[in-house]
Amino acid sequence: MTDEFERMTAIGRGPCWEVRRADDSGLVAVRLSGAIDDDGSAAWRGAVSAAAPAALFIDATGATSSTSLPSRAALAMFVRQLVAGGVRVEVVANQHMSIVCRTVMRLAGAQNVVLLQHEQAPQALRAAVAGAVRPPAGHRR
Repeated sequence: MTDEFERMTAIGRGPCWEVRRADDSGLVAVRLSGAIDDDGSAAWRGAVSAAAPAALFIDATGATSSTSLPSRAALAMFVRQLVAGGVRVEVVANQHMSIVCRTVMRLAGAQNVVLLQHEQAPQALRAAVAGAVRPPAGHRR
């Protein structure tokens, strides 16, 4: 999975996150690592928002969450807004993060979010890159 991610253009980086965009597509990928706190969560969400994704792939396999309930609610609203705009969100998580992700997805009422198992990460990212939705020229979400 690292190879696919590394081939994308870096658009933002923090101590516990990195956001990349597949060239000429609407796919934005996020890699979360280490302990994600409220500031780190807000920062990666800001980088994703600025990238205006048509599809979002989140790799949370190397992360743990130390976010507050208000931060998790903000994440749920962020996901809800993405999904309402037609963005497909795929999340690959470790056992700890999958619990957090399921809670956030329930809060968000997210129907267009897919939670994948850790083993599915490499092929899921390859499929996301290959099938990325390319918005029309000049289109901005």
